[in-house]
Amino acid sequence: MPSGATFNSPDDEQAADPLHRRAVEAGQLRGLTQAEGIIMIVLGILALSFPVVASASVTLMVAIAFCWQASWAGLTTC
Repeated sequence: MPSGATFNSPDDEQAADPLHRRAVEAGQLRGLTQAEGIIMIVLGILALSFPVVASASVTLMVAIAFCWQASWAGLTTC
């Protein structure tokens, strides 16, 4: 059959091979799995860091409020 008679390219002939297709799909799945793992690690680090940052900022605001109240009442200076 002449090459212009079909829409298949020489590369498509390799994709028709089930073993080649399975190898390509396995490579794509591996890449997807690695990307998902990286995303999960980043989200886990963010999930652990946000409570620490929030706790530190709230503690700082409470300390400033107590220091301001104590200095306003004339009890001590911070």
